[in-house]
Formats: sequence, structure tokens, C-alpha cells
Amino acid sequence: MPENKQFILKKLYLGVLLSAVIIFFWRTLFSGLIPIPADALVGLYHPYRDYYAVNFPNGVPFKNYILTDPVLQQYPWKWLVMNDWRKGLIPLENPYSFSGTPLLANIQAGVFYPLNILFILISSFPTAWAIFIIIQPLLASIFMSWWLENNGIRRMAALFGGLVWAFSSFNLVWLEWGNIGHAGLYLPLALLAVDNLQKSMSRKQKIMKWHALLQFSLANSLFAGHFQVTFYLLAAVGLYWFIRLGISKRSFSLFIIHYSLFILITSPQWFPSLKFTLQSNRSVEQANVLSREGFFIRPRQLVQLIVPDFFGNPSTLNYRGSWNYAEQIIYIGLLPLVLSVIPFSSSMLFTPSIFFPVILVILGVIFSVDSSISRLPYQLRLPLISDLQPTRLSYLITFGLSTLSAFGLNEFIKHPRKLLSKIMTIFAIFAILLFALLVISSKFSPDAKLVSQRNLIFPFATLGLGVLISGSLWIVPKKNYSLLSTFYLLFSILGLIRFGWKFTPFSSKEYLYPVTPAIKFLQENMGINDRYMTLDRRLLPPNANIMYKLKSIEGYDPIYSKDYAVKIAAMENGDETIPDYGRIIRPTNFNSPIAGELNVKYVLSLIDIKDQNLEKVFQEGETRIYESTGK
Repeated sequence: MPENKQFILKKLYLGVLLSAVIIFFWRTLFSGLIPIPADALVGLYHPYRDYYAVNFPNGVPFKNYILTDPVLQQYPWKWLVMNDWRKGLIPLENPYSFSGTPLLANIQAGVFYPLNILFILISSFPTAWAIFIIIQPLLASIFMSWWLENNGIRRMAALFGGLVWAFSSFNLVWLEWGNIGHAGLYLPLALLAVDNLQKSMSRKQKIMKWHALLQFSLANSLFAGHFQVTFYLLAAVGLYWFIRLGISKRSFSLFIIHYSLFILITSPQWFPSLKFTLQSNRSVEQANVLSREGFFIRPRQLVQLIVPDFFGNPSTLNYRGSWNYAEQIIYIGLLPLVLSVIPFSSSMLFTPSIFFPVILVILGVIFSVDSSISRLPYQLRLPLISDLQPTRLSYLITFGLSTLSAFGLNEFIKHPRKLLSKIMTIFAIFAILLFALLVISSKFSPDAKLVSQRNLIFPFATLGLGVLISGSLWIVPKKNYSLLSTFYLLFSILGLIRFGWKFTPFSSKEYLYPVTPAIKFLQENMGINDRYMTLDRRLLPPNANIMYKLKSIEGYDPIYSKDYAVKIAAMENGDETIPDYGRIIRPTNFNSPIAGELNVKYVLSLIDIKDQNLEKVFQEGETRIYESTGK
């Protein structure tokens, strides 16, 4: 192919990639909305509901009720980290939650993540946050495309795989957390480094840049701030390493050197995090995980592979599936899923490029879907593994399926007529599955039946479109075959964007932690050592107070001090046994002497309180603020 034509194609494919990202984030880029569920913050909690009660007496409408973590954890933690960095301080402590808690040791805060530079370069924190979120699918698709093309896949198929991966369910449902997506997007870049290490060593070429790229990818994943995703990334890269480089003394030695170097480079983050975790209440929370609803993916939820909203969707308030939609969903789009089957039924299956994603999918399903096998690591209390939520293995499953879909499209591009009967057979199988789900849904309750059957329409239409595209091979001239592949790409990505739009909220900057009269009262009247507590879960949720620099005895975090949990148990019950508070501590016994020890000055309530130790000093709507009199 002439160089100028290659250059034009590169620009064209980059344009497609950028267009997909622009289309998905058009509300941010053209309407100024921020990709964060701030609408849920002001729509669910007081005093925000009081503040907006005149215009919204039933509360500010919000898109997705299960999305509150980004606005209660990741955004405030990142804001606190960057406040310290801007002052030239190492972000060691968070004085606002749990009566004071480590910040550097909180891995989710991503203290050392290099892309924090965005929050230094851009003065507006909400704008920097929006860019931080937007670059996730952009980088994920670019890295994936590079790796796939390096494996001999044609550029269109590589672009297809990159976009499918970037807009797969795992990356979209966790998009607004920021740290999860950033931790995961470096996997294909690390695999690219491994590929080139293998090629360079066999040809005795200089390989230092590939060693550096591998370390860059591994370290950035951990610094991004989600240990579980990084753990899976390390496991996947390790598997790929030995598939590519083989099991030999040299290969094993290099592997040990790389992972040892990774441990050394990232020690400023993992060492304090590990130390704090060992001193935390995490082991108490994890003791009963096998009885927790939704800890594993329920087998029936696998129908979401082809009909993502068969059990409804939280954004439309009709989800009736197991536990948390985000934890249970595995979806790469129906057309990509059809294409991902092609490598399974070919001689390519045992080539390294195909064998690797197949293993990821198989192992991911085995250990994430509820079964006697998936429960075994938790029954045996295996170190590290038994502390991980197995549903997050959808990270590796969606990555593997996206990779296989790219190889499937690549084969279709190379041998369209040869593969026609095979792909039509696959379409027929999926059609049978859809009709089976239609029959099953007819036995649901009227409301559930309506939801399921309505959400079957799009998969049926997608399947019909796929059959139409593939069937066109009989009438379309050979020179236009590539156009059919383009249709596969466009319709697949548009379908995934539709899926993401349905789930993902975009909020007005106005809703990002507004200062209400009640909050302003606290800011003006609390001393530097004073703290507050709330008596209702609907009041000023833990960690939102960070944005106002208000100190609380409450907190929301998977990791918090075991000693503090014991102290709160003594405050609540007079019993110092180690409690399981889950991830949220919100004590209510304001009369305990421990409340005084913790410097609780104000108590927030939604109802009137008659107590000699409290005096009402302010009210905004339903939000009452009481001051401790110390009597």
C-alpha cells in the first residue's frame, strides 16, 4: 500500500476513534455537563433536597440510584490529594473522615498516579475531572488497537477491537469511578511490550524501551488506584509472558526481575496501603462474604451477554436482577459477541494470540460465576484472592471477548465468502437463544414480562442487521466487501454507546457539592477540632463533607481502622467486640462519652430531638442542626 494512502487510513481510523469518544461525551463537550453522578447526591440526600425543594419538592431528578460512589469517594479523595500536592505537601492524612484516617494509604486516592498532572495543569477541578474520565476510553481503545495490530490484525479489525474493549460493559459501568478504568486500561500496552520483548530477543535487537514500557504499564496500573484490577492485570500479563516467551530459565529470570522491579517502584504506594489494610476492619467484613448476595455472578445473569437489560436497568428503576447491576453485567455488544465465536471454531484456536484471550474468558467465567469451584478460594482463605470481589473478573472476560471479536472480524475481512456459512450458523444459534428468552419472559409477572420483552427488541433488531450485512456478500461486488466490515464496526460501536448512555449520568456543575445554608452554618461555626455526626442515612453522606473541609466522625471506605471500629462499637453499644460495619460508619449514640472524646459539637437530624444534651441552633427545611451542650 502506498505510504500516502497508509497515512490517510491512519488519520481516518484515528478520526473514527475520536468520533466515538466525542459522541459518547457530547453532553460534556458541548453542554458542559460533568461525567459524575452529582445529580444522585443532591437528589437523594439532605440538606441538598431542602436547598432545591422550591423547584423540586420531590427531590432533584437523578439518573442512576446505584451510582453514588464516585461522588462520595473517588472525587473527594482526588480533590483532597490534589489540594495537598498544590501546597507542596505529601497527601498523608484525611482529617475529615473517621475522625481522621490515612490518605496516602488509601490506594483508591491514587496519590502517585502520573496523570494527576491534569489536575495541576487545569485550574478548574471539575473540568480536569471530566478530562480524566474522558481519556479512559480514548487511551483504552488506542492501546488495544496498537496491541492487536502488532499481532498481525488488519487496522480496521484492530480499531474495532479497541473500541469494543473501550466501550464494553466493564469500562462503561465503572467509567465514572475513574480509578478503576485507569487501572485497567494499561493491560494491552503491557501485552504490547511483552510481544516486542519476545520479538526483539529472538532477533537480538535493543529491547530497553520495551522493558521500560512494561514497567510503565504495570506501575501506572497500581498508581491509578484499584488494587484488584491491577492484581488481575498482573496475572494476565504473567500468563501472556510465559505463552509468548515460553518457560525457560531466561524467561523465568526476566519475569522475576520485572515483577520485583515493579514491587520496588510501586512500594511508596503499596507498602503503606498494605500496612493500613492489615490494621483495618477488612478481615471482619470479608469473614461472611460467601453468604453475601451478589458476591458472585449468578448463572442466570449470563443472559446479559446477549440481552444486557433482560432483568431491567437501574437507570429506568426496573432492575430486578441479582444485587448490583454493575457487578453482574458482562456485555461487549451482540455483533462483537457473534464475531468472537469465529476463532473458537477455527484452526487459530491454539495460536498464542487466540489461546490467551480464550483462557482469560474461561478462567474468568469459572471463578466469577457462582459454583463450588468459584467458592473454593474463599473457603480455603487463599491469601489475596479471598479478599477480592470475584464479579470484577468481568474485567478479564470482557477483555478476552473483545480480543476474540477483533480476530473474528479480521478473519471475516480476509475470507468473507468462506466464512459466510459459519457466521450465518452463529447468527442462527443466537436467534434461537433470543427466542428462548422470549418464551421464558412470557412466564414472568406482567411488569417483568413487559420490561424483558421490550429489552429484547434491540437485540433482535441487531441480530437482523447482522444477518443483513453478512447476507449482502451474495450481492455486493468484491471490491465493496470492506464496506460491510465498516458497517459491523459502526453498528457495534453505536450499540455500545447506546448501552453506556442509558446507564451513565452527566450532571450540571451546579450539583457538585452546593453550599446550602445548613452547610454554611457548619463551616462558620465549627472550630478546627470540632466534628459533627448525623442521625439519619439520608443526611449529608460520609465523605461529601470533605469538599467543605468539615470534620466528621463518620466515613465511607472499604478500608478503615479496626481500632476505630472498636471505639465506635463501644460508643454505640458499650461493647468492644470487633463489629462488621460494612463500609460505612455512621454512629447515632450522641449521648455516649465517646462522642465527647471525638469532639462532636453538632448533631444533624431530620426529626425534632428533645434531649437535655442537645440544643437546636439551626434548621434548613427538614435538616435540623443541634449543638451539644455538654450537660
